[in-house]
Amino acid sequence: MDVKQRVIINSACNVAGRMVSVAVGLFLVPFMLKRLGPEAFGVIPLIMSSVLPFFDVFTTGISTSVGRYVTLHQARQETEEANRYFNTSFFAALGVCAVAVLPIVGLSHYFPSIFNVEKGWETRSQWTMLVAGLGFLITAASSPYGVGMYYRQRFDIRGAFVVTGTLMRAGTIVLLFSLIGANTVYVAVGVVVAAAVQGAAYVATAYRMLPGLRTSWSFFSRDKLRDVSAFSFFSIVSRLSIVLFVSTDYLLINWFLGQQFVTVYDLGARWVRLLRGFMGAAVFVLAPLVTILDATAQLDRIRQIFFRVTRVMLVIVCPAAIFFCVLAKPFMSLWVGGIYPEGVEPAVRVLWVMVLPLVVNLSVLHALVMFPAMGRVRLVAFVTLGAAIANIGLSIWLAVGLRMGVLGIALGSTVCLLAKNAAFTPWYMCRLCHARVSRFYRLFLGPIAACLPGAAFGILIQYLADINTWPALFLVGLGCLLSYLPIVYLWYLNDAEKAELSAGWARVRSVLGRERAEE
Repeated sequence: MDVKQRVIINSACNVAGRMVSVAVGLFLVPFMLKRLGPEAFGVIPLIMSSVLPFFDVFTTGISTSVGRYVTLHQARQETEEANRYFNTSFFAALGVCAVAVLPIVGLSHYFPSIFNVEKGWETRSQWTMLVAGLGFLITAASSPYGVGMYYRQRFDIRGAFVVTGTLMRAGTIVLLFSLIGANTVYVAVGVVVAAAVQGAAYVATAYRMLPGLRTSWSFFSRDKLRDVSAFSFFSIVSRLSIVLFVSTDYLLINWFLGQQFVTVYDLGARWVRLLRGFMGAAVFVLAPLVTILDATAQLDRIRQIFFRVTRVMLVIVCPAAIFFCVLAKPFMSLWVGGIYPEGVEPAVRVLWVMVLPLVVNLSVLHALVMFPAMGRVRLVAFVTLGAAIANIGLSIWLAVGLRMGVLGIALGSTVCLLAKNAAFTPWYMCRLCHARVSRFYRLFLGPIAACLPGAAFGILIQYLADINTWPALFLVGLGCLLSYLPIVYLWYLNDAEKAELSAGWARVRSVLGRERAEE
């Protein structure tokens, strides 16, 4: 299988995995919200989306470095060097886990004192934090073993493991809620079960993907630790900056506005995270390919990949963001309106503020994957950190100073992230590729213009009639999409892209024809 087919298959499998996560979220969030109530439910995103990501900062930096170094040395047939980097990273991850135990235990003990927790849920919030911390430790210890799938570019297998973990987590939560009763601790138990299953699968797969891989303290090297630490430092700074961007919102809301507003914010913001996760899963598969191209000085290929993926991203992201914004109110009403009607309007406003800028933010997501793959993390890390600090200050001023509440938190985060991704990220990537940044900006015009008829159609339908059933919402969304696709196909895609689509469709028809013939 050639590289192009592998990238397409990996992206498709990762996106399919994310679709499973969306389906689970559509069911699981109302299921838990109804049984826990808005305030108790808010503990879950507070811990999972705000507290634990700060612990994950260090292990993510190590995983990024081990993927790069092992891939480079395996590509050069330097198995011993690859083993040294792997084992150095693995034992460094174990060291991080050992150091993290005390903060996790301490944070669990003082959780009700640090955060606003609904009265009567103090002990349960402590146990939720402790058990969720255990899930983090399992994930962190096993994450270096993902290097096998990274090197072989088998993200389809990785996606299958993620789907399995997602389903096991959801199944555990539903089972415990049904048999014992509603408790946030059971959500954390589901996280531990999923982490254990995925971790075991990662370890087993690593030894199959890398036959020369060995886990032994004898391969630990202080010299390699310096290399890993030097690369990881800037990866950690970059990861910390991203966490400050996307994870401090819940902390600020809990501290300054109250626990009940965490749930309101999460109902809107979680769909932004899911859209980001969709596209991130699709472009993450580029990392090992770009690493190899950078190691062999194939700058022209890297530039070609950047602009071609940008075009694909815009074709997908523009309708997803714009149509989701147009249909946000009926969607939110159908999803949680019957359980938490007072939270629908503020959640829709949060969604509006955060979704539209995704057209820009997600169009450069692949650049954020390519930077570390090319070893260019230092400048990116510090620019992102500066923007993240500005985000915290602006969010507090808007939410508290101007009394905009959760909308101020959403607006502060969105403005700073948009400023970085609209200006710095495309400029720096184009500079590395020796390309004009104006070429990047011109790519936006076609997909945005193609979305306007569909957006007008969605607004008109809502003005003429209420969309109060899921089939009606689906049909309106389908109408928006069908008005978009012919325009973008005829006036935006070039001849090569149209030929690729035709060839792909021909292959699908050929496979279906063979299956019918066999039947």
